[in-house]
Amino acid sequence: MYIGDKKLEDWGIVTDLDVGEAPIREKGYTVPGRMGKVDATDALTGYPIYDNRPLSIKLFIKTQSAEDYQKILDDINAYCHGKVRKITFSHDKDYYYKGRLKVSPGKNNKTYGDVTITGSMYPYAMKEQLTQIDVSSSTAAAREVVLQNEEMPTKINIETDGDITITRGSSRNVYSAGKHIINAPLLIEDETVIVEGAVTATISYQEGKL
Repeated sequence: MYIGDKKLEDWGIVTDLDVGEAPIREKGYTVPGRMGKVDATDALTGYPIYDNRPLSIKLFIKTQSAEDYQKILDDINAYCHGKVRKITFSHDKDYYYKGRLKVSPGKNNKTYGDVTITGSMYPYAMKEQLTQIDVSSSTAAAREVVLQNEEMPTKINIETDGDITITRGSSRNVYSAGKHIINAPLLIEDETVIVEGAVTATISYQEGKL
C-alpha cells in the first residue's frame, strides 16, 4: 500500500483500513397534494453527483528507540498532514484514490504506538493510466470509434497533427492541429463517435470507478 511514492510498510504495520462510500448528493422537492418527493438529483447534470468519500488508515509503529519513533512520526506528518496525496492499494494497483490527508498520533510508549491517517478523498477511484485510443488514418473517410468509459463522467482530450472532424450525436466539430479538451458534453458512458480526417491523432480520457 502506498501514499504517494511512500510504502506504508516502511513506516509501520497497517492494523485497520476503512474506505467509506461516496455519499450521493441528493436533491428533491415536495409538491402540495402529491405523495412523496420529486427526485431532482440528476436534474442539472443527467447523472448523480457524489461528495468526497472518507478514508481511514491505522498504523502501528514499533522502533528500537524513542528517537527512531519520533523520526518516523515526523516523516509521516511532513509527508501526509494537510497534503493532497494519491493512495494506491496493493490489491488494486491500476487505480488510486486522491485527497487531502490528516495525521492524528495516538497513545505511544516512546518506542511504539498508533498513528491514524484520515482523508477526504475524491469520490471516484481514478485509473492509473489514461485511456488512449489511436484514431489515425491515411484517408479522410469517416470511421466509427467506440469510447468505452467506466463510471466517472470525464472530459475528452484530442491530439492531432491536422484537421480532424468528430461527430457526437447531432454535434459535429472540426479541430485543428494541436491539443484540444472537450469539457462539454462530458463522456458519461460508452459512446460511439464518428471521426473524419487523414491525420495522426489520439483521443484520451481519464476513467474512474466508484
